[in-house]
Amino acid sequence: MSSDIFAALRCGISFKRPEKPAAAALSLSTPTAGTEAEQLPPPPPLPTKRAPSKRKAWSEAAANEPPLLLQPLQNKSTAKHRKQEQKRSKVAPAPATSEAAQSIEAANVARRQHGIHIKGAQAPAPLQSFEELLAGKVLSGKLQHNLRASGFQEPTPVQRQAVPALLAGRELLAAAPTGSGKTLAYLLPIVSCLSALRKQERKAPEARKGPRAVIVSPSRELAGQIQRALGVLASGLGLTSVLLKPASAAGADFAKVDVLLATPLRLARALKRQSVSLAEVRFLIMDEADKLFEEGLLSQIDSIVHACSRPDKVLALFSATLPEGVEQLARGVMQDPLRILVGPRNAAATNVKQRLHFVGGDTGRLMALRQMLAQGLVPPVLVFTASRQRAQQLHQDLRGSGVHADLIHAEQTDAVREAAVNGFRAGRTWVLIATDLVGRGMDFLGVTTVVNYDFPASTHDYVHRVGRTGRAGRAGEAITFFTEEDGGQLKPIANVIRASGSEVPDWMLQLKKFRNRNRAELAKASAYMDEADAFTRPGQGRLKRKVHHQPEQQPK
Repeated sequence: MSSDIFAALRCGISFKRPEKPAAAALSLSTPTAGTEAEQLPPPPPLPTKRAPSKRKAWSEAAANEPPLLLQPLQNKSTAKHRKQEQKRSKVAPAPATSEAAQSIEAANVARRQHGIHIKGAQAPAPLQSFEELLAGKVLSGKLQHNLRASGFQEPTPVQRQAVPALLAGRELLAAAPTGSGKTLAYLLPIVSCLSALRKQERKAPEARKGPRAVIVSPSRELAGQIQRALGVLASGLGLTSVLLKPASAAGADFAKVDVLLATPLRLARALKRQSVSLAEVRFLIMDEADKLFEEGLLSQIDSIVHACSRPDKVLALFSATLPEGVEQLARGVMQDPLRILVGPRNAAATNVKQRLHFVGGDTGRLMALRQMLAQGLVPPVLVFTASRQRAQQLHQDLRGSGVHADLIHAEQTDAVREAAVNGFRAGRTWVLIATDLVGRGMDFLGVTTVVNYDFPASTHDYVHRVGRTGRAGRAGEAITFFTEEDGGQLKPIANVIRASGSEVPDWMLQLKKFRNRNRAELAKASAYMDEADAFTRPGQGRLKRKVHHQPEQQPK
């Protein structure tokens, strides 16, 4: 009977509490999922007014399960009360409630259809098509034209949920597979909102102090790639963007910039010199967020977030992998974020065929790669090594064998790195040897094969490396060499491969995971520390750590 009373309350029925001694014995606990009714000392009377946070928690819990009672109602078994309860239980819900429930159910069906999982209250419904934005006058005709001209016909799963969420002003934690369209998922709302602001300013010009949107990424190459995509999408809309470089940071007028793209260290240095103000930033985007929230970058990210002092700014984190530790750190500086997860968590793209290849010892890696190239491994091929030194050695070995190979690492100048990337994209280079510098976000549409020459230091590194192929739904292949020394880290990678739809032997899934000295040293060697680009020197971050290996650094 008590359940019926509160069911009626949720349907909008009001009733007077009978002034009887038994009614005073009724008390409620805060309704939360999974708690049980328990006896407490004489409770206070029912509050006449609840704080907003409690009322919100009440409404969310009441939608899922009936409230909990501390004590049962007594002396309510008369015929009169039974008739009243039966009458209330037959009252149909209000039409508005029914329509809202139907809308929520339709949104949930669409999410299940596209493999979208969300966590957070009041999530906007996912997009069915880009035409919805045009019909709602969210996209201008010019922006719609640019979108179509770029080849975007239907939104990808992450775009379906992230675009309306950002347009609604929600802060995001978004994790989606590599090559799934995360860049457009945040560029489209940014361009739409900033172009609308531009139109308003033409009617009522106002003095500006700095950029309206900031996009932070872990490498210069990725930042430049994002800027090119932004230029295509915002063509003809009058928006300006600047990629923060030493030349642009000196004496630049950032008051007229709409979108600023930067790596963490360069932006933190510009803030320290007070050469740029982020007080008017409306969108702060962290691309490859799991890399940005590593311990060496925390102080820089912290200064950037606090420099964006506008109360209604929107902070959004995007990555292919989103570890729980990163999510916990991010929630500390976010307001009621909506988490979006597309597909399995921390899994590689399903359109990439993945396999593990045993090469015996360390000397077997070069022999295996040469054999694959001789047997017709179709270029362009991207090869990942654990350190700069190993990349240089492999480059010499392949060039000596007549292979058109090039390499890219953090100690190269901007011009050399750009030339290596352009040569690889143009087809002049068959094999590009790289450290994890290009394992994050870089888009090589023509790459059909990725070779992990050295075993990845973590599952997160593996997912990002493999994600350099199979871009935009294309098919790809990823081959990972492993030796006996890699046995301790084999099982986690095998689990990722199995979760992504590729086959692995059962014995790999039954291995015991252990951390040996060689694997620990390889993990440290594989971390690149682009001192002039993204990362601080060891120990500069908030979380101090002892470093036993000096990773590669970019000279100033």
